[in-house]
Amino acid sequence: MQDSATSALLSRDAAAAAMGVRYVRSDHGSVSFAQNTILSLADDVGRFGLPMFGVLLDCTVGSAGYCASETQPIAVVASMTIALTGATSHSAELVADGWPVHVDDTTGTALGRAEVRTGDGVVLATATARAAKVERSMIDGIPALSPADLPLGPTATTDSGGPADVYGLTVVDRSAGTTTASVEPESWMLNPFGSVQGGVLVGLMATATEVAARPLAERGQGFYLADIGVDLIRSPALSMGELIIETTLVRRGRRFCLLDSELRTADGKTLVRSHGTILLT
Repeated sequence: MQDSATSALLSRDAAAAAMGVRYVRSDHGSVSFAQNTILSLADDVGRFGLPMFGVLLDCTVGSAGYCASETQPIAVVASMTIALTGATSHSAELVADGWPVHVDDTTGTALGRAEVRTGDGVVLATATARAAKVERSMIDGIPALSPADLPLGPTATTDSGGPADVYGLTVVDRSAGTTTASVEPESWMLNPFGSVQGGVLVGLMATATEVAARPLAERGQGFYLADIGVDLIRSPALSMGELIIETTLVRRGRRFCLLDSELRTADGKTLVRSHGTILLT
């Protein structure tokens, strides 16, 4: 049941297809997915982060909560908390393993945890997520995408400009500790229900946080996103058009910087919010 349900979801997940996420295996105690690394989504120093494996993580931790259940309900990630190691690697593959933590039949939710590592065993992140059962109609297959619609192809390199360019994130204003950026959903970002995939939204919020944090690093100083919590309130549809991400600096410390972000519609409705911790190196 797990295999067939997971395969049915992946066959309709444009974001997973664009990222090259593939289902590996599952049993009553764990579930595994994998993908190849994507150089265009590495950061300035070649570090692999959530822009690269947010979708992989969403697929894994979203499936993990119910992987020990007799039946595999359709569920979406409602919230996720991720801790990242900031490790670098030259591995060509990423692997994610997930495990169930708790199923709450009263609320129709399940808690799962996951770990992402490189093919050579370097741990990149750990995550916990709460998934919620849904009763929604899935789209009939993945939308037809031309090569121009896929900025993540095998020939993409770091010359593409990095995660912000790949996700189409554009800074429109920086003032008084607040960075405002715009982004417009694209066809490759969609989930099986025709709205933006949760892992894409996690990658977007991580990218916005790191873009906002860039001016906080002094000359010769590096930084990376160490922790982030994301609440996926509502997944945007393509028809919503341009969206705004506003990131506010909460505190700048000697080592840690705290930033809050919100993804909103043009009329101000909050769709996603996040709380991130940047580690200055």
